[in-house]
Amino acid sequence: MVTIKLSRRKRPAPREEVVKRIQEFAEVHNNSLSLDAYTMTLSWTDGPSLEEVYDTAIADTNWELREKVDGINVGNDDGIVYASRSLSIVAQAIAVVRFAGAKSRPLNISDPKDREFYTTLLRESVLNGKWQMAELMAKYLVELTDEPKDDTAIANKFIEVGYEKLWNRAFTEMN
Repeated sequence: MVTIKLSRRKRPAPREEVVKRIQEFAEVHNNSLSLDAYTMTLSWTDGPSLEEVYDTAIADTNWELREKVDGINVGNDDGIVYASRSLSIVAQAIAVVRFAGAKSRPLNISDPKDREFYTTLLRESVLNGKWQMAELMAKYLVELTDEPKDDTAIANKFIEVGYEKLWNRAFTEMN
C-alpha cells in the first residue's frame, strides 16, 4: 500500500476545495477519473500515476493520498483521499515492452527482482503518448496474445515474438 502525505503542521483544506481540485484535474484528463465525494475514493484506469495525481491536485491541500486496498473499507475522514487505479492489459503490455527496453532482456515474471522493476513501471503514468513506440509495440503484442490476457501471458508472448519483430511493426506504423 502506498501513502503519499505531507507533514500535518497545517489543517487540511476543506473537503469542498479538495473535491473541486480533483474534479478540475479529472477534466484535464477527459474525466477518466471518478471521485466518490462521500468516501473520497478516486478511481481510474491507466492514465496518470498516483504521484501525478497527488502533485497536481492534492499536495498543497495538506490531504493524504492513500492507495485503496481491496477488502478494506474506507471511511469518510477529512484529510484522506483513497486512490483505486486499475491497469488495462495494454498498460501491462507497455510495462513488459519497457522492461525489455530498459533491461535488454525479456521480463521473467516469476523472478522477484524482475517483478519489482515491472511493478515500478506499472506505477508510472501510461497511455499518455510519452512512450509512443512502446505503446504501439504493446498494442501489437496484445493483439497476438491469446486469452486469458494477463501479465504472464503477455510476458510469455513477448518472449515468443521477440522485441525486434514488435519494434519493426511499430516503426512501420509510425512512418
